[in-house]
Amino acid sequence: MLPMVFLALGLSLLLIVTTKKEKPLPDLHTMASRMVMIGINFEDLYVNLDSYKKIFERYPFGGIILYANSGYILGNSDNAYSPRELMQLIVALKESLPQGVLIAVDQEGGKVQRLNSKNGFTDYPSHYKLGVSQEPADVFDISRNLANELVAVGINLNFAPVVDLNYFKNPVIGGLKRSFSSDPEKVFYYAKAFIAGHHKAGVLSCIKHFPGHGSSNKDSHKGFTDVSAVYSEKELMPFAKLAKSTDLVMTSHTYNKEFDDFWPASLSASTIEILRTRIGFRGVIVTDDLLMGAIMHMKTKNGQRITFQEIVEQAVIAGNDMLLFSDNFHSRRHYGEQAVDYIVEAVAAGDIKYQQVANSYRRLVNLDVY
Repeated sequence: MLPMVFLALGLSLLLIVTTKKEKPLPDLHTMASRMVMIGINFEDLYVNLDSYKKIFERYPFGGIILYANSGYILGNSDNAYSPRELMQLIVALKESLPQGVLIAVDQEGGKVQRLNSKNGFTDYPSHYKLGVSQEPADVFDISRNLANELVAVGINLNFAPVVDLNYFKNPVIGGLKRSFSSDPEKVFYYAKAFIAGHHKAGVLSCIKHFPGHGSSNKDSHKGFTDVSAVYSEKELMPFAKLAKSTDLVMTSHTYNKEFDDFWPASLSASTIEILRTRIGFRGVIVTDDLLMGAIMHMKTKNGQRITFQEIVEQAVIAGNDMLLFSDNFHSRRHYGEQAVDYIVEAVAAGDIKYQQVANSYRRLVNLDVY
């Protein structure tokens, strides 16, 4: 009789586990808002916090990124804040946004280091310098120290490491010493150590720029960047080997006719399908800044200048979970709010599938920060 009791108990527990209901999804507007990350002027936030709170109440964005035009963030502003002052601003910001909001920064080291000694932070070496002077174990320690500084002020996501391969002719990757190496195997080991150091400190990582920006000879910040003639399959290797280590992957604005005959990677469903299906990445996919020249200066298939609405819709249709609008290169036009409205409208019109938005929302809330 006793075994039967245990058997019944086991079946009951199994029933509880298998019939547990998934947490209900919020409304469409809330899910669409979580898919958007915006740049914000922290000095303006400090002065007009109540006004921002009203915006955030209506648009509970999933992320905020600290950029050059976001107050002090590059450290070259006359109004630079100390780490303590930045922490206070981020605390105030988080109070007016949903729990688990992503507070992000580009803190690679070297020339791409938004927080540096000009405002009380540590200057860290570039990826290239790490690659030529340090071992992966050292990179782990340096990365953990860097991430500890981010945690201390309330930043929970670093858009790093760069896993593009090093081609010195490249003006925006190799030219700025943002790559560990030209050897994909070495890039993998160093990036893995960098990610592990961040995770040890409690900071999410995002590898970039899928499917590889290293071989380009142009800067996608400025305009169309075609890598079709120079791209190598080996550029995919670090992304494939790090798929189970990283939290997010950032898509680039490079164009490769072998992957898509019209759209750049960040707007290309066929390119992002490589990341999801061939590589098997199950985490969050985020665009590079959609206000960059490679996207904003695009023309559609009918020869007309692409509209902001078309950019937003195509970015979601392509399979990105989060859309990034830095306001870094344009005067603020409330791009984040517009993007949310366009996503909601596109779902209502049947141009974007509701289930796609729901799936992206689930991936976002499954990040460790939530």
